Amino acid sequence: MSCVVNSDCSIGSRCVSGLCAPIGTDQIIVEQCEGGVCECRTDDACPSMSFCDLSTQRCTVIECQVNSDCELGLTCVQRRCIVDLDADQDRDGIPDQTDNCPAVINSGQENTDQHMLGQPGGPSLGDDLGDACDEDIDNDGVLNEVDNCLKVYNPDQRDSDNAGLGDGVGDRCEPTLLGVCGECPVDRVDDDVLYCDESCALEDRCVPGSARCNGRVREF
Repeated sequence: MSCVVNSDCSIGSRCVSGLCAPIGTDQIIVEQCEGGVCECRTDDACPSMSFCDLSTQRCTVIECQVNSDCELGLTCVQRRCIVDLDADQDRDGIPDQTDNCPAVINSGQENTDQHMLGQPGGPSLGDDLGDACDEDIDNDGVLNEVDNCLKVYNPDQRDSDNAGLGDGVGDRCEPTLLGVCGECPVDRVDDDVLYCDESCALEDRCVPGSARCNGRVREF
């Protein structure tokens, strides 16, 4: 199929020397160049649909005339498609190069597992994905759609309510239990003993009438 610019070709192809060719084909047809080498000083010395790249003094395929001729994330500079360092495909104000969800709007760049990394009761590993595009926000190995504590690390998914039948809310993010632990996450619940994270005991967060402090253990 003949072409003038990349947009004349189907997806997965681009325009090379006037013909649509699979992406990755970037050599000018050698029959058009004497001896198979297209040396040049000006564009006039090059075959059709190529230009003289003065930095290499070689004829180079024209990849684009305008930005729309390039694939998403690339920009047209001096008739070649290069990575656009300022591209922002989701238009959230964060360049793709630094956006932790380049294809999903998330201007706040929230990343729960990275935020909890190294904190008591938090994950030992985080990832570079923002919450908006992370299938496991707290990185506890349980996918968001079935995680009973979406933003609290709880790989065991313990849910002690209702005589062990649970209420769908994990112990580590149970609102009533979080009140006992102050602002700290619940580590686990064994029978009537509530274990809070180390930071709770260190900051001595006790709730009068609801708990008493004993190291990192608080009993109802």
